[in-house]
Amino acid sequence: MSKQPHLLISPGQIATKVLICGEPDRVNRIAEQWLDNIELVAENREYRIINGTYQGQAVTICSTGIGALQPSLPSKNSIIVALKALFEWALLARYKPISAWAS
Repeated sequence: MSKQPHLLISPGQIATKVLICGEPDRVNRIAEQWLDNIELVAENREYRIINGTYQGQAVTICSTGIGALQPSLPSKNSIIVALKALFEWALLARYKPISAWAS
């Protein structure tokens, strides 16, 4: 499978745990605060995708450019590349500490 046209990612490039936020710059802020081994995977228009690790677990952060509660395009396209778990950053941060999903 070739790269997905909007997100510019291929199978195997993203973790099975993905945080989604709205603003592309927020991807950097979240990654810098919470992740180790940060790596920019892809950047296209409003989408920025970064991989890293949290407590030894692989995590991907992806911006939607349209707010965390309406991520239909990145969600559908991430599923195409074998996404197994999807967490909306806004809901996760509001209701659970980040350590709650890392185990």
